[in-house]
Amino acid sequence: MRDDGMIPFENGVHYSASNLVYIKYNSDDSGRQTMWKNYLISTLRNLRKYKGHSLINILGLAVGMAASLLIFLYVQHELSFDMFHEKAGRIQRVLLLDKSMGVSNTYAGITFVAMGPEIPKEVPEVEASVRLMDRGRQALKVGTKTFSCREMTLADPTVFKIFDFGLMQGDPETALVAPYSAAISRELAENMYGGVDDPIGKSFMWGENEVRVTGILNPIPENSHLWFDVLLSLNFPNEKGGYGENLRSWEWISAPTYFLLREGADEMDLEEKLIGVLRKNGVDENFAVTHQPLADTHLHSKNVVFDEHNRNKGDIGYVTALGAVAVFIMLIAVLNFMNLSTARSQNRAREVGMRKVVGAGKRQLFMQFMGESVVLSLGGIVMAFGMVILAGLPISSGFGLKLDPAVLARPPIMLGILAAALFTGLLAGIWPALVMSSFRPESVLRGAFKSRHGLGMRRFLVVVQFGISTALIISSGVVFQQMRYIKQKDLGYDRNQVLTFPLNREAAGRFEPLVEKLAMSSAILSWSTSDNVPGRTMNRTGIRPDGIAQDDPWVVSTMRMDEHFIETMGMTLRQGRNFSREFGTDAEEAVILNHSAADAIGWDDPLGKTFNQGKLKVIGVIDDFHFTNIRHVVEPLVIFFRPGADRMLSLKLKAGSIREAVEHLEDVWETLFPGAPLEYVFLDDEFEQIYRREENFGSLTRGFTVLAIFIAGLGLFGLVAHTVEQRTKEIGIRKVLGAGVGGLVVLLSRTYLNLVLLANLIAWPAAYFLMSGWLRDFAYRIELGLEIFLLSMAAAAVIAMLTVSFHCIRAAGADPVKALRYE
Repeated sequence: MRDDGMIPFENGVHYSASNLVYIKYNSDDSGRQTMWKNYLISTLRNLRKYKGHSLINILGLAVGMAASLLIFLYVQHELSFDMFHEKAGRIQRVLLLDKSMGVSNTYAGITFVAMGPEIPKEVPEVEASVRLMDRGRQALKVGTKTFSCREMTLADPTVFKIFDFGLMQGDPETALVAPYSAAISRELAENMYGGVDDPIGKSFMWGENEVRVTGILNPIPENSHLWFDVLLSLNFPNEKGGYGENLRSWEWISAPTYFLLREGADEMDLEEKLIGVLRKNGVDENFAVTHQPLADTHLHSKNVVFDEHNRNKGDIGYVTALGAVAVFIMLIAVLNFMNLSTARSQNRAREVGMRKVVGAGKRQLFMQFMGESVVLSLGGIVMAFGMVILAGLPISSGFGLKLDPAVLARPPIMLGILAAALFTGLLAGIWPALVMSSFRPESVLRGAFKSRHGLGMRRFLVVVQFGISTALIISSGVVFQQMRYIKQKDLGYDRNQVLTFPLNREAAGRFEPLVEKLAMSSAILSWSTSDNVPGRTMNRTGIRPDGIAQDDPWVVSTMRMDEHFIETMGMTLRQGRNFSREFGTDAEEAVILNHSAADAIGWDDPLGKTFNQGKLKVIGVIDDFHFTNIRHVVEPLVIFFRPGADRMLSLKLKAGSIREAVEHLEDVWETLFPGAPLEYVFLDDEFEQIYRREENFGSLTRGFTVLAIFIAGLGLFGLVAHTVEQRTKEIGIRKVLGAGVGGLVVLLSRTYLNLVLLANLIAWPAAYFLMSGWLRDFAYRIELGLEIFLLSMAAAAVIAMLTVSFHCIRAAGADPVKALRYE
């Protein structure tokens, strides 16, 4: 060694001793400790020496890990729904299948109201059952003050035996036994009764009924598909013609029903026994039932209708898809690491040669490089945690998701993440370690070493990275196009500037003064009443079209409307006339069909046709409108005439005068019903909410696609930088011989551009298969055209060219004299 610390080798090559760590390979513990210490020192030195390369590697891993952790938080929240119940594994939900003509074979989240109490009696495997009937927002009175609960649910007393909702105050065994008894939330109790410490025994009026508070509910976790702030007893008085008698009816389908299996119960013949309960009570063969585990209710119910409790349901398909995206992003990050590490292998060839000369074996070198990979991976996970903490809250609020970074601090999850980080480091480092530990010292130290180790592999990895990125670009593009199609599709009604709100009993009783005062504002163009509005689940009933030879009744969706509804909603009357008060019999016998109903029955000219032995007569046919989710085909609909007050009042507002109209409505309401809550929604806002899940999925897909492209581009950036560095002398010679900047850019970028184009062609079939399956969930959907695939190819090519061109233009513009002196 010379005095300046350089080690001379032949051909004038010198190697700095400061970059070497002499390792004495002892077999005792102290030797192993020294060895691992030297590994760490060497790793830190190399990180410092190759700062740019190290930053790209760690940043790529960190971004991939952060994206995967964010998706993990979302998936973990979705999979945790309803699992806080101690008996969750034994709780089942009853689903009803209506196979009548006119109805799609879709399961419903409700069943016959009389079925619930009969299940434990007739099915030995069942320990208890409960009915939970949603009543939505309700007006409650305490003295002269009116309050509004957000969600009232009618429940059997067995609810606390099956579910772990629990009571802060009150006895769950007896809380809902007495008629008109209720358990309410602490928040509602404080609003209604002020600072009373013990609201048990207090009362409130629900309509004409006095309800006694018998319990205060524990807060319901966010990961529950059931939510309510009033739980009212279903033990209504058994009065003739009253609600209690109706609850024993086998003709009324309205009750979401759950049951608890006995410990160790066999589910083999459970469905047959449930159907047997129907048949024993005279239910027609058109109806069947099945059971759904509670754990599946949130994520496996996208095609379940009449599912009011589960209105914020998730989709296992979206959860699986985002989980796959997380895997793909991590795969891109790992491949990125492998690619950059093997590409940089020549820079460390002399180090490897010197280590072998001073006694290091292939195994020791392999362990050293694997250790470096693990250190980089652990550094990446630390950065990833910081990114998650910074990005978690904005993503949660922006997409309406439940992402709680504190979940990551739980010991089991933290250990799992660290184990995953270690595994990632080992997986990412194994190929580079094998490559670098296999260098031959004699060729390296002579200075004649030119590594082409893994060139084919590196190109293959580029193809895989951009193939995955392209598939994600296509997928996010298809989701975007489908959501744009849904928003722009003609739904058969105009949802813009339509405000709707429920009419409580008091408002219905003073309906005429209400609409007279509302009509005084020029900002309100029209008003109408109905029992429902488009976008919500309609009722169903059985009908028998006269003159049609069918033994079984048709089951159709139904709604009631007044004579102003068609105008207010901007619907089109296809044939016949609208309802009118001038025809005295319209309220008793007139009906309007949608086009699908007339078409399904087979009536070319339905006007004048009758149902139910002449009791109902068709006076008009309306163009189809989407009264449920656009995922489903428009089903037959029969519309009845209901003049005057009904459940809903809808107002068509003048464009540009919405604020004026809302202020007028609030003033009128306060004048007529002082203190009573007014809760209105706009139909376009409600429409957006219906498809919020798809919108969030599309936004998340686009966001993570950008991250995947960023990681792949980052790797390509580092890879091209290394390639240009290796070809510096060649570039200088070509410039001396007259090559222009443009020609050099084409020369250097051609290989990578070809790889990206190849990646696109490989990604197309996979993306087509996956997105065709996703689109099949929609009854109305876009067609997968060639343009989305060509656009994805163009996007990937542009991204690659921009990444490659930066280094190519910089190298091509360099002074050729400096390039020729390189090396």
